[in-house]
Amino acid sequence: MALSGRQRACSSRRLMSKRFVDVLKTSTAPAGRNALPYHGVVLAARAVIGSAALALLALTVVHFLKRDLDPSRTMISRYALGPYGWLMALCFAAWAAASALLFVALAAGPSSSLDRVGQILLLAASIGLTMAARFPMDPVGTPHREMSFSGRMHGIAFLVGVPALVLAASILSLAASSGS
Repeated sequence: MALSGRQRACSSRRLMSKRFVDVLKTSTAPAGRNALPYHGVVLAARAVIGSAALALLALTVVHFLKRDLDPSRTMISRYALGPYGWLMALCFAAWAAASALLFVALAAGPSSSLDRVGQILLLAASIGLTMAARFPMDPVGTPHREMSFSGRMHGIAFLVGVPALVLAASILSLAASSGS
């Protein structure tokens, strides 16, 4: 019997939750010099939740404050322009922190080579998000020759962060569902 998309998603979430609990349980055993104790992993996991919540809150608030932009047609980097740009920078920074802290929490437990690839991509996404927070984009339509250093760096952040985040989520989900 084939599972529906919703059933597969629920099954995948259960497997990921089980894997995360397994990581927390096994992280108390010394697995090497860099192993975090159980409480360190729990603290990192809680910080992930807090950072992700802050990122979502900042993104929600900036959407309400900048009603002139259509969220369905506007890249979120565009919200960093103007008087409420600091909120978008906060969103990117909190998202970067959540990604980096998730890397720390996942790296503490046992992992396969597929897990490690996903974790490295998660760290690369965190670097891209940090760059996006630090370097806002130039206004839309700025000719390439007239782009500022900040605009060029934001473009690099996009090229690093977006593919890395998509691939990290896909690979980590695949690794969790395969039970590795």
